[in-house]
Amino acid sequence: MSVLNINIEELLKELDPATLQALDQSLAVDAPTVRKIIHNILDEPISEKVEKSLDKPLLKKTFSTDCSSS
Repeated sequence: MSVLNINIEELLKELDPATLQALDQSLAVDAPTVRKIIHNILDEPISEKVEKSLDKPLLKKTFSTDCSSS
């Protein structure tokens, strides 16, 4: 299993303002719990099954464009 380097500052840049505001409010109410949750998420290992699927490209699916009713 590979090791992922996660830069929390880069992740925070990708969050929308509403999510950042909710995170700020949660930290103001119960900072230790929020920190523990974030720590647990970042430390959670990725299963081998998921890791293998990340290495594979998405398979193209064909969809029928026939909209006529039978």
